[in-house]
Parts: sequence; structure tokens; C-alpha cells
Amino acid sequence: MEQYGRSYLLDPNVPDDIMLAYGPEQSVTIRSGLTALSMVELSTIEDDLAEGREPGIAETLLSDALFLSQEAEVIDGQRAILSVASACEIKTKATLRQGSDAGNPMLLDLVLGRVSNLAGLLNQPYAAVFGRPLSQEDSDLFKKMQRITKLRDLVIHRGESVDRTEAWQLAVAGRQLFELLSRKLQA
Repeated sequence: MEQYGRSYLLDPNVPDDIMLAYGPEQSVTIRSGLTALSMVELSTIEDDLAEGREPGIAETLLSDALFLSQEAEVIDGQRAILSVASACEIKTKATLRQGSDAGNPMLLDLVLGRVSNLAGLLNQPYAAVFGRPLSQEDSDLFKKMQRITKLRDLVIHRGESVDRTEAWQLAVAGRQLFELLSRKLQA
């Protein structure tokens, strides 16, 4: 059997490569690196699994959206949009709870319970916790979150289809929101 292409098998805990193979040249399609996990993310997952913690529902839904919009055998833009919209809303609410002053958690729960869409969460509630709304902080990302909300509603209420390219772009935007929210909590 002949090896095709150049490949490496790496283990972050081993100083040397485990395997390095060569073969004849070939042409391959490289997918976006945005679907790959960083070493920090992989280490976090490894630590969580070692301690018996399951991945969070928001993270699982975002992974589903990325998969459904780009890697699935049958691309499903509608399910990708529903997944990314749910993931972003769950992650945003959790981040707002973590980032807010713990003085009155019941009031925060009341406010978050009355805001029924992602774009709304990223407006006044986001501004109350982080100083200004996402629309002022990152208007491009905010517009993408508005688009996710609109497409989500069109899928749910009208059964509309979603272009596979747009579904992928919005799933990637969901990941960008997750990264922004993580940075907010670290600041």
C-alpha cells in the first residue's frame, strides 16, 4: 500500500513526531481553519472530560451548526441556522449572567426572560453588563447576529430554506461571538 500525500501524526505530550510519511504529490481541498480547534480548546476539552464534565449545550450546538453548514454529508442550512441561533442565545445569556453584578440575580433573570431574541440580548442587556451594545462595539458582528435572528424566524415560521454559503458564514460568525464573549469574561 502506498502513502498518498504528506502526513504527520502529532501528540502534544510527546516531544517528537509520532509519524511522518511521504508519497506522490496530490491535489487536495483545504477547508477553513476556523473549524479546527486550538491547542487551548483541545486542552480544555481534555481537562473537562478527565474531570467527568460534559461539553456545554451552547458549545455542542455551535459545533453542530459548523458541521451541518460545511462538513455534513448532506448540508442542512436550516438546521445549521437553528443550531447557531440557539447556541448564541444560550451562550450570550450565560455570559451576561457571569459578567453581571451578582447584586440582584432575580432582576437579571427577569430581564433575560423577557428578551426573546439574540439581537435584543446583544443590545440593552449586553450594554448593561459590558458598557455599550454590541452594535456600537462591533457593528459587523451585530449585523450578522441580526441576520441569524431573521433567518431563524423565517425557518421556524415559514419553513424557508437557507443558502448553504450563508449558513456557513453565519455559523462562523457564531463562533466569533463566542470568542468575543469569552474575551469579555477574561477582561
